[in-house]
Amino acid sequence: MQSRNLSDEHRARGVTTAPSVKQIWDWGLGVGGPIRNDRLWFYQANRWWGAQEYQPGAYYNKTQHTLFYTPDLSRPGYTNRWDRDHKLRLTWQVASKNKVTFSHDVQDACYCQNGVSSIRAPESIANLKQGPSRLTQVTWSNPWALRPGPVDRAETDAEPGPSVRLLQRI
Repeated sequence: MQSRNLSDEHRARGVTTAPSVKQIWDWGLGVGGPIRNDRLWFYQANRWWGAQEYQPGAYYNKTQHTLFYTPDLSRPGYTNRWDRDHKLRLTWQVASKNKVTFSHDVQDACYCQNGVSSIRAPESIANLKQGPSRLTQVTWSNPWALRPGPVDRAETDAEPGPSVRLLQRI
């Protein structure tokens, strides 16, 4: 939902428009499946999302590269915020009780034209770009290494909450 509440007080101060949405998007795609049956699987996912919002009284400069600012009323100024996320995961079943997982994640974002207003033209705003940030992980799981042991009844009965299990090596 969007509001366009302009009171007479706002209009008296020269505000003629309210912020409005130019564009909002959120796209995603995920694909996965076996590479080799019962041995190797993959999952890959992408997501792109962001929003652009027109700012009241903000316009591009019609007379760029001069000492003067002339608002170009045919080109309203807007904020532009976007993010991207790309992931890949591979899972390898080495043996019946040994599994290795590799995952890689790349993210980047931009707070572009953040701060556009009636006193700051879009050309004068610095874009704050973040990333790409990368995270790579490799995990190995082997369920026989730890086995649930007896429950510590004195602790779990005395205090509410989840039961506490002791783990013991085989």
